[in-house]
Order: sequence, then structure tokens, then C-alpha cells
Amino acid sequence: MKIFKTFIVITIMSLSAFGQQNADCVEFTQRSIDTLIKYDFLPDGRYNSVKLSQGDKMTIYKSFYKNKEYMLIFNSEETLPGITIEIQNLSSKVLTIRQPEPANYHSLIYRSKKNENLIISISVHKLEEQSEPTEQGCVTAVFGFKP
Repeated sequence: MKIFKTFIVITIMSLSAFGQQNADCVEFTQRSIDTLIKYDFLPDGRYNSVKLSQGDKMTIYKSFYKNKEYMLIFNSEETLPGITIEIQNLSSKVLTIRQPEPANYHSLIYRSKKNENLIISISVHKLEEQSEPTEQGCVTAVFGFKP
């Protein structure tokens, strides 16, 4: 019984620490949602936001529907050196790669010609000259669609 109680306490502490870490990104993410609304796109109700370091990667699986217009916004904090966006279909065929010189903001308008599921990967650039652990920053992906 004592082991079970210890396990519960450790689990709760871990979850609250994880929640606090990602709660810091909520305000940062709100700016991307405001951009969707500014351009008359409805947010899809989900946001993907996590703290990453240089060299880290986040992968999102997203469904897109025929003849719908979508706005995809990818954003990272200035503490990070920039992000690269790669979108591919489930057969691993790369549809687009966005990798401007160190950029922390990308937006993309996408109109789907068919119902499809896509894999969206967001990678944080890694600076070669840095050998010690790097600072983490929020990386956010939000999606909206035209009503």
C-alpha cells in the first residue's frame, strides 16, 4: 500500500510539472490564434504547443478535407534559432518544406484537393558551434479553416 501511495504522489507531481511547463506556452500560442481570426479563419479547436531545444522535433498528424481552405501557423520563441516545417503524406512523400533563413514564424495557406491525412514535422534548427545544452523555447502549431 505504501508503494502504491508513493507511486500516486510521484505521478501527480510529474503531471503538474509537465502542465506548468506547457502552461507557459499558452499565452505565446494565443498570438497565433489571434492571427487566424484576423484573417477570418476559424481555429480548429486544438493547439499544439511544447517547449523544445535546438535539434528537437515535434510531429503532428492532421486530417484535411476536400475543397476546404486552411491556414497553418507555426511559431517559435526568439530564444530558438529558427524552425523548419516539413509536410508529407502518409506514404512519406514530401509535399512541402519551409526553411527560410533563421525564421521563427511561418504561415501557410493550404487547400486540400481530397480528403487526406498529413504528417507535419516541426524541427528546431541546431547551431553547430554550440556544444552545451541549449535553452528551451515554445514551439506552436495552430490550424484554422475558412467557414
